[in-house]
Amino acid sequence: MENEVNKEEILRDIETKYPVDQISVNGQPFWPFYRALIYSELLKSQIIIHAYNKADIFKKIRNGLFGLGRLFRRYDYIFFSNELERKNVDDIVIDKLAEKTIELLGYDKSLYVEQVWQGHLQRKEYGKKKVLSMDLLLILAAFFSIVFRFSKPRIAGREVLLKILSDYGLNVDINHRYSLFMAKVHAVKFLLRIHRPRMVFITDYGSYYITYAAHALGIPVAEYQHGIINISYYHPARKLDARFCPDYFFVFGESDRQQLLHGLYVSAENIFPVGSYYLQYLYDKPVNAAILQRMKGYAKSVCVPTNKNTQDYLLSFVRTVASRLPDVLFIFVPREKQLFGSDLPPNVMIETELSFQEVVRHCTFHSTTYSTCNLEALTLGTQNVVIDEDGLSSYYLGSLLNDTTFTRFCKNADEYVETIKSFQVQERAVVHASNRNNFAPDYVRNLQSALNKILHDHNN
Repeated sequence: MENEVNKEEILRDIETKYPVDQISVNGQPFWPFYRALIYSELLKSQIIIHAYNKADIFKKIRNGLFGLGRLFRRYDYIFFSNELERKNVDDIVIDKLAEKTIELLGYDKSLYVEQVWQGHLQRKEYGKKKVLSMDLLLILAAFFSIVFRFSKPRIAGREVLLKILSDYGLNVDINHRYSLFMAKVHAVKFLLRIHRPRMVFITDYGSYYITYAAHALGIPVAEYQHGIINISYYHPARKLDARFCPDYFFVFGESDRQQLLHGLYVSAENIFPVGSYYLQYLYDKPVNAAILQRMKGYAKSVCVPTNKNTQDYLLSFVRTVASRLPDVLFIFVPREKQLFGSDLPPNVMIETELSFQEVVRHCTFHSTTYSTCNLEALTLGTQNVVIDEDGLSSYYLGSLLNDTTFTRFCKNADEYVETIKSFQVQERAVVHASNRNNFAPDYVRNLQSALNKILHDHNN
């Protein structure tokens, strides 16, 4: 796992050592595209890959019909998001990043394009959002890809690109990946030409094909931060071509804005620390009596969120320490509904209905590896005991979570057990206040201020 830290440095090394500015396609600078491909290849073990089989094709066709009627009316704003951003709030499902922006700009003026892997919800569960399936555009892109398959791109700097791939042992079909990219671009441009929106919003930096398509039509793009900001993707060695980057960036807090002031990914004056609507909602919400009931009989509780890549490791680690902490309840909250097995220690339980954020605000401590969950836990009033056996957690988060009153990094099971036993528990309000630099308070006011500036920029 130590090599993963080194892999984060490789992207910057490549941009320093190789003449990447020479790389263009059909006469246009195209390094940002291949940079993104290389980054995903370098950290493939850290990225969730959603593979599809033949049965999924019929599901995607069925999904593609969801909200089809939305295609035939005009919207001023188009939001591209995915099912991972869903959270339950007051009997509807919100997008934890984009929902409040949609509300402020107007539900009737906003089209919400959702990418799904499991499937769309019932229409009423989306509340007032006007939803269109991203699968419709992906099906369209599949048809475009047939055309692009027979057109060979003119890649200048090909020898530079091939040497990079060779030197770092990466296997990327540069022609094929370009064709897939352009197929998606044309599918998105098809939608944007129908609606001619004033602005596009994206919730994932991997949606650079949407950004590229919007910019080709002169439409500005705003991105929402959805993960750790100090990954090398956001910190190139030189300024990236603006066609691939957002015009505006909503970040969690001032600490994130400070890291991006170099202006190499997005202009410094267009970075807005807004905080988190969902976290603010949960912090102010009354406690959940059902969760507290499950904790009865235990002196302490630890919330352990997992995803597809971390579940096996975290479960193994907790199995090791749980028997040494019999008075501590460990509550696993998996992002994907995966099997955990039936032979769990008696003080380990699995929560599959409630979100990590809903659970962690009731717990004594929060534990995981490197993740924005560590930042979110503090804003919800819960201290961190971070598992750092491979050094990744301190590498990514050490500078942000450097107050040992609220966060401890543990290099092994012995350190972890001792920390859980001895870590002094702080008042919830004190923990919450300590994290204001990482998650800005007063979300709605911050967001409205940012939107006012953005709309002013594009009304003049």
